[in-house]
Amino acid sequence: MTLPETRYARNNGLHVAYQLVGDGPVDVVLLTQWFSNIDSQWDVPPLAAFIHRLARFGRVLIFDKRGTGVSDPVPASELPSIEEWMDDLRTVMDDSGIHRAVLVANLASSFMAMVFAATYPARVRALVMVNPYPRFTRADDYPWGFDAGNFDLIMERTRRTWGKGMLLRQFAPSLLADATLVKRESRYERQAASPGTALAMTRMINLIDVRSVLPTITVPTMVISRADPSAVPAGHRRYIADHVHGARYVELAGADELMWAGDQDALVGEVQEFVTGARPVAEPDRVLATILFTDIVGSTRLAVHIGARVSALASASEVLVSSTVRDLVAGSGLHFEDRGSRELKGVPDRWRVLALIDG
Repeated sequence: MTLPETRYARNNGLHVAYQLVGDGPVDVVLLTQWFSNIDSQWDVPPLAAFIHRLARFGRVLIFDKRGTGVSDPVPASELPSIEEWMDDLRTVMDDSGIHRAVLVANLASSFMAMVFAATYPARVRALVMVNPYPRFTRADDYPWGFDAGNFDLIMERTRRTWGKGMLLRQFAPSLLADATLVKRESRYERQAASPGTALAMTRMINLIDVRSVLPTITVPTMVISRADPSAVPAGHRRYIADHVHGARYVELAGADELMWAGDQDALVGEVQEFVTGARPVAEPDRVLATILFTDIVGSTRLAVHIGARVSALASASEVLVSSTVRDLVAGSGLHFEDRGSRELKGVPDRWRVLALIDG
């Protein structure tokens, strides 16, 4: 797989890394989390597959906010504000020639997406949020958050599990059985942010409250929630949908809260329909193979006879050819499996038979 080029945009002397994937008619900004590493994300197969699914209908922009991934680092004690990260987003959009885009955000990255959509509506075509929340902790008028009294436990859990697949353990339980994936996601976390940055971000997330922003969002908005969320109650999502005028609320089966975990086809189908008005068309898995006969004088009857005899050996849904056909389609990308030599009734000698295994 050829990886997209990593580019850098400059924002007041800071270098912000970004990539563009796909060339569809819709510009999409993907905000997977508050942290990222646009180089090592391609080593996490379901995350890479999710990006490519979005790229089937759009041009996808992914970037590392300052202090994360391969963008310029910042001290953990001086983490950027949401406004500064919004400046990074505007910078990479300008640098890549994107004036107006669909924002697709997940979990904590939705904080910035909501504020950006409210502040710069002319630059947002639509806002799509998967398992978002407007604040993380509980309040007298907000019963769905975590108890602020458990803050020390949350910090300790972050300290203990960061770089060890923390996101999967909290937000994608269906993927934990894949030991190789857990290792890859663990490495991705470590390459995206240091433990000190992760702890500082966890502390900051617990203090954010963007509920006052919701009524000011005027762009088309869709909120997607899993029916049985593993960590963050669905009440967060319903609250956002209820307080953003005209927002569409969609509930999908499953417990995984990472947008690239679980049934990607269902989720991307909802996003594509919301953005373009049409769901993706399933790609056919049929292979069309042409059997080529050469009309050399006196050979046509023999060739047709051989073709009929080889075809008669095939079972249901199987395509068999002779070695002659395989040689004629060399370089086509078709692959064959040797089924040995056979005697063909009415044809002299033995003939090597091969099965088409993919195209």
